[in-house]
Amino acid sequence: MLRALSCRWFRHPKPIAFQIRTISAVNESPIFKAAADGNIAVLNNILPNSSVSDVNARDENGWTALMVAARNGHRSAVDRLLQNNADTSLFNKAGQSAYEIAVFWQHRDAAELLKSAEQIRKKSKDVASRGMLSEVLRRHSSLRVDKQWVTKLMQAPNTVFIALYRGDPLCASEEKRSLRLSRFTYDDVKSFVDDQSVVYLGSETGLDERDLKAYFCIDVGHLSGEDLLKFFPKSETAHMFRFMSLWEEDKRLISQARPLFDWHRYRFCSSCGSRTKMDSAGYKRVCLDEKCVTHERVHNISYPRVDPTIICSVISSDGQRCLLAHKPTHPHNMYSCIAGFIEPGETMEEACVREVEEEVGLEVKSLRYLSSQYWPMPSCLMAGYMTQVTENETIKLDKEELEDGQWFVREEVVQMLTHEHPRGFFVPPKQAIAHQLIKAWVIESAFKTPL
Repeated sequence: MLRALSCRWFRHPKPIAFQIRTISAVNESPIFKAAADGNIAVLNNILPNSSVSDVNARDENGWTALMVAARNGHRSAVDRLLQNNADTSLFNKAGQSAYEIAVFWQHRDAAELLKSAEQIRKKSKDVASRGMLSEVLRRHSSLRVDKQWVTKLMQAPNTVFIALYRGDPLCASEEKRSLRLSRFTYDDVKSFVDDQSVVYLGSETGLDERDLKAYFCIDVGHLSGEDLLKFFPKSETAHMFRFMSLWEEDKRLISQARPLFDWHRYRFCSSCGSRTKMDSAGYKRVCLDEKCVTHERVHNISYPRVDPTIICSVISSDGQRCLLAHKPTHPHNMYSCIAGFIEPGETMEEACVREVEEEVGLEVKSLRYLSSQYWPMPSCLMAGYMTQVTENETIKLDKEELEDGQWFVREEVVQMLTHEHPRGFFVPPKQAIAHQLIKAWVIESAFKTPL
């Protein structure tokens, strides 16, 4: 999956016939400036005396001279940098490689050169498929059923607790636009710990308890506002609408913890109506009535709920346009992909076909799976597809689901991705799978003939 392409080095002028201009280097390095300008004479002069680290130096956003040359389409500069050990496998902070940047901005000559370079390779973990966290925690499903093991782990010195207050995480603001989850030790929260208020999220390492760095989440929703300030004076509650402002490594923790505690609000057995209790460190609820049928065999009513959904980009029959839609619940001017829940008895592919037909009245002729993402609001596992429709491309909106739906050509979608659309239209942020599906089409449709 291809990553979000953004850079503070350029600003589009007001769009006129989808005008795109090049960027200028803000890095003081002469290599950066020459790469941005495509100045081969300067590069020929300084590169022979430059170290590999100089050639691959990064600015504060992770951009290299090779990326700058690729962005501006300077094929000769790209070639010269590659000859002097410029690393094509590097990615900037937005997750972009030099190759992806060249393709996105339709610089075919530079893109072909980068693709053929021996060093080009795919990034091992992309944003959408890894679920927004670089390290996946080991959940120890076979061990978390042991209450003694869980209790001992909670009290370990390396263990980290995060907290939810009535559905919202406790956070410590560190930057104006970025949030970090507050982190607590067992001593910080032990007065609130019981077997019905804590869930085990997982650990960073293996089974050796001496090496485990475990993560738990505790629900402190029973506290009053005054008591919350008293016990956690350095924290603030952050509404889940601010989810995207969390640091990347914190999003997975909340994506796991929030749905679990949402599910634990339902404390009665749906088979017999008796009370239930939390079990298996938060991953099961057990009916207190020993005669209940749920004790006799496995029932899904005793386990956390995850709703399977599909989300798909809708591409025209000629591959030159993408349909994007605006829901009443979307922010003003935001357009996104078609999405919906999978119904009983359906495959994911059948759900794609049905949702596209129901929401925009179009017939899918082909589709392919790209990636998946877990989404914690509420608790959805989203399977992402790219669909292509038949030649009958007249949109028939489901007015109960959508406010608007339009076909957009590639240039418009690029403007939406870079927040430069003349009408202020934009797409979901790069952390969302919808963004990645839209980006994948932009990359694939960059040239009439494939690279």
